[in-house]
This record gives sequence, C-alpha cells and structure tokens, in this order.
Amino acid sequence: MFRILLLFLAILLSGCGGGGGGPTPLPPSSSQSHVDSCELYKNRNSEKYLTNEYCRSSNLARLGVSTAYSNGYTGSGVTIAILDSGVNLNSNDLAVDSNSISYTGINYDTTNDTLVYTSSGVTNDQINRIALSNGGSGYTTAPTVTISGDGTGAEAIALLDDNGHVSGIYMTERGSGYTNATITIDDSGTGGSGVSIDGFYFGADDDFYHGTSVASIAAAEKDQTDLSGYDDGTIQGAQIINMSLGTTSSSVFSKNSFLNAVNNNSMIVVAAGNDGLDCLPVNDSLNGQCDFPAALPWLDGNSDLLDGDGGWVVVGSVDKNDNISYFSNRAGVTKNNYIVAPGENILTQTVGDAFIVGSGTSFATPYVSGAMALMIEKYPHLTGKEVAQIFFDTAKDLGEPGIDDVYGNGLIDVYAAFAPIGTLGVSSTNKVSNSIPISSSTLKTTSILAASIKSSSLQNAVAFDDYGRGFNVDLTSSIYLDQNRFSFDNFFTFNYGNLLLGLDQYNQSIMAGYKFSKNAKIMFSYDNTLFGTEGEGLLSLDNMNTFYSAYQYTLKQDSFKIEGRISSGVGLASSSPNSMICSIDTLYALGGNIKAFYKNIGIGYKIPMTIVHGSMMMHTPTGRTINGDVLYSDTTENMVNSNYKRNYSLFYELKDNFMNFYIGYHFIA
Repeated sequence: MFRILLLFLAILLSGCGGGGGGPTPLPPSSSQSHVDSCELYKNRNSEKYLTNEYCRSSNLARLGVSTAYSNGYTGSGVTIAILDSGVNLNSNDLAVDSNSISYTGINYDTTNDTLVYTSSGVTNDQINRIALSNGGSGYTTAPTVTISGDGTGAEAIALLDDNGHVSGIYMTERGSGYTNATITIDDSGTGGSGVSIDGFYFGADDDFYHGTSVASIAAAEKDQTDLSGYDDGTIQGAQIINMSLGTTSSSVFSKNSFLNAVNNNSMIVVAAGNDGLDCLPVNDSLNGQCDFPAALPWLDGNSDLLDGDGGWVVVGSVDKNDNISYFSNRAGVTKNNYIVAPGENILTQTVGDAFIVGSGTSFATPYVSGAMALMIEKYPHLTGKEVAQIFFDTAKDLGEPGIDDVYGNGLIDVYAAFAPIGTLGVSSTNKVSNSIPISSSTLKTTSILAASIKSSSLQNAVAFDDYGRGFNVDLTSSIYLDQNRFSFDNFFTFNYGNLLLGLDQYNQSIMAGYKFSKNAKIMFSYDNTLFGTEGEGLLSLDNMNTFYSAYQYTLKQDSFKIEGRISSGVGLASSSPNSMICSIDTLYALGGNIKAFYKNIGIGYKIPMTIVHGSMMMHTPTGRTINGDVLYSDTTENMVNSNYKRNYSLFYELKDNFMNFYIGYHFIA
C-alpha cells in the first residue's frame, strides 16, 4: 500500500535552500562562503529579504526570485498542499498556527480508486533514511550502497558533490518487511576514501524529515513572516499541490485522484522521479519508463487531466551548471509540461531544526511550487493552467533548441516570468480584454502643448499583457514633438492693398489679414488640429479645431522702428471613444514678441504661444479585479504651462513692396 502524509499550509514563499533524498547534516563551514559574499551585498542594500537564510543558497538569485521579493511579494495568502512523508509542525522556520491539520498517512485504495486518510502512520518495516557520519573525499564515481536484511525491496544510491564528497544517500526504494538491516558502502575502486555510515532509520522513527525539507524549500519564513494553517482536510482548496514523490508503476495512481483538483484550478506540481529514465514508451508502454503520478496524464484515457483550468507541472533536476542531473528522469512524453530546477546538493531544513544537504527531484519540485505561489499572490486572476504556461513560456532554454525530450521547457526563470509577455495594452473601457496596444498609441504635439500634456497620469498608467497581468508604464514615451509648430512668423506674407495673405508651407496652413493703417494690422489663421497636436489609439482626440489671431503694431521714426505683436489661440477638441483623454476644456493660448530696428538691423524678444487656461480629464487604468474589470483613476490635469522658453534674436531685414525676409540668429533661454 502506497503511504504518504498530507499537510495543508497557507504558505509564504521564502526559498531558503532545498532538499532531496539521502540528506546528511551540513558541516558548519560548508556554506560560509555564500553567507559572507551575500552579507557584503546585503550591507550595500536595504532589501529586507536578504537575510542569512536567503544567502545560504545561491539558487534563489540564480532563478531570479528577487524580482518578486524586492517588490514585496512573498506568496502570502497562497495555499500549498504538501503531499509527502510528513512535516514537522514545530519547525522554527515553518511557524504554523494551531488550526493546521496533519494527517499521519494517506493510503491509495486500488479497489475503490480513491485516496483514504488514515492515522496509522508510516509503517515501521520500511527503511526511511540512511545517515552519513563522514562523506569522505576524492571520489570520481559514487560508491555503491548495498542493503541486506530480513525485508525486501530497499534500494539506495550515494550522491556526489563537485568536490568528490558523498553529500548524501538517497533511498530510491524503502522496501518492506524489515526488522533489521545491514547497510554497506563500497569504499574501494572509486578514487576516494573516508566514507562511513552513521546509521539508518525505519519509517516511524523519522517520519517527517523528507516532507519537512520539501516544505522548507517552498515555505521557510526567512525569519520575517509567519505561516497560517489550512484545515479543510482535503486537497480541494489548495491552489498548489506539491508532490515530491513517485513510483515507476502506473497502477498506484489514477486520474480520479486528481481530476477534481485540476478541474477546480489547482496546480499539480510533481517530481519527475530519480530513476534516470527517459520517460519514453517501450513496447507502447510507459510502465517502468516514467515515474507516476508525474506521467499520469500521458497514459491512455488520462489526457483530460490537462484540459481543466488547473495546471500539471513535472519537475526535473539540474546541477549548478544547468546540466540534467544523472538521477533525474528526463522529460520524454511530459516535455510540454516539464521544467527543471536546482536539485543537487540543496541546503534545507529537516526535523529538529537541523540543516541538511540533499539531492533529488523531490527538492527541485518545491522551488517551482514556491515560485508559482509568488505569481498567484501578485496575479490572483490567473488560472492554474495560465500560471504553469507562463513559467513554461519564460523558462531558460537548455539542451536542444526549443522544447526537447531531456529538459522540456528548460530552467524555471522567475525574473522572466514576472516580465510582460506578448503585447502590452491599456484599456480605456471597463474590461482588460478591450486593451489597445501601446505600440499603436502615439501623440504628435508641438511646443505649444507638449509641456502641458506630459501629465502625471500618463506616467503612472497600468498596461496589461497577453495574460491580463498589469504592469506600470510611462506613456509619455508615446509622445513626440513635431518641430513644425505654429507661428505667425512662419508665413510668407503677400500684400494686396490693405489685404494680407500668407502661406505656411510646413504646416500646410494659410493666413488672412487686414492692414488698418500703415502701422497696424490684424491676422487670422485656422488649423484642424489642437494647437498642432494629433493623437492615435489611447491618446486620440476628435473634432479638433484651433483658431489663431494676432494684432501687430509698428512705430517708426527716422531710422528707428519698433514692432510688437500679440498672438492668441483658441483650441477645441472632444474625446475619442477609446482614448484615455476622456474630456478636454476649451484651451486658450497667448504669446507675443517685440522687435527693435535701427535701419535694417534688429533685435527681438519673443514669448512663444503657450497655454494659459484650460484642463483635461484623464481616465487612467490603475489595476484590475479578478474578474477582469479595470480599475481607473480620473484626474483633472491643468494644461497651463508656466515653464515656457523665451526667444532672443538678432537679424537683418530684407524687404520690398510685397514681403519681408529676415536673416539672423536666435537663441532660446
């Protein structure tokens, strides 16, 4: 009978190291170099998550989880079900409250095809763990572990680290029927020496070490925040179900054990297994070729496990160089749902608040579960399948290009998973699904309006990616300045009696005027933009009209002449249906200049036309609800610009009876 133990935890991801099969106590000095370097880094930063525990392992930085931690996300409120050998509820780093329930065993009833909770515990006749007193050194190949006794089926392998040290012994099979056993480990012919066994434990003597280690990878608190319990007593309600367990026989599990969970938005995150198998069919069978339940959906008749809102994730192990671990089952038929994480020489906590180092896909799996908890906390609207697919899509590609039979989707990359995927868009309606791509939204403006329209609302909008996840964006990058701005100085003027006509070939506009006397004239112009401003997409405007006028007076005496002009503009526009600019007042602009001449040489001072009155209302998306409704902030932005530039000039005037030309130099201050 297959026995495991269930514990529900509402977890807060810490990711403080990891674990696997066959742990050994960690020597006090073995992780010191990581702590020292991280302490130096922590002293230069104010990030609260950079605790000693975070720094004991480089794997969290390697997977990019700081992108979530630094923004305050810890996995708070997300429920992970740890289906494992048991969890030590009194662990210092797994501070759970009194409402938590621990079931001492789960039996699989093959007759009724159900999971049955029991209180009998793990039986005493299985070999649970082998401990080392000394891992030796200098090994080039792992020593052989042999188990003999009055029971059957117990098997174990020794795990080597990069320094030729035996870091642990992993139980591949616990066997049954043992009351005594003899464990021997080969110390010859492997290039090393010094390995010795401290002892071994039967099942009930050390029930909780594996589950505690797995839980501490996904949920150790980093001495910052407590965990809360979940007492429903079933796997329903858990957003993530971590299963660091498995067997090569497909008969132990069936889809009915999991179908309800995946159809109700739960993610099954399951270890690929430690048998070094390719997980490819032999003689049309997966039995003995894969671990289960990891490969359960790929058995005939089980494909509906992949059809629900929940996700199915198979996790393999890689070493520190991103090479597939020799013990890890490969992706094979599970490759589209397969991802890898660090699983060798993982530092984690076990019973008695001791730290151990172990290896196995068991310990790679909770890295993935914890990362997914971060994603669910930040984006609770995502389904389990969407969360899984995001991590598949953003995984670091390893092995053959693309999804392959060894690494599947590749190495989990939390940093990439938290970045936008697809096209970022902003919604001006009430649904995320109606988002308009930022790339299709532009605003061409001129100096008259440019400084006014770069509002704080545009700098603090929220855009949504293909998964409806919100990201802060600065839409002022969609605004660009058109240098061909309006000015009455831009017109080539023709005089016909008292009538004036002008053409601005750059802005494609005309001017008409009337000369009252030798000294005074008035001019008018029109533009079908808003002071030269035109928008598309999220920044579009409709019914744009701008009316310009100017009054100019000239005072002349002998060789001296003074010429002054006051210009004004009135701009009208209305909002477009999909624009963030939901309303805009009538805008008023003023400007002026004065020129002083001695004969044909002159100097000038100009205040460019700028907005002096008016406002607009921005309808800015700031977030979303779980059901896809967009949250907005409506703000009124004052369009008055007090930071305009003055223009100083020195020029030479050429004139005849019809037009004037100016050649000169000007600068802006």
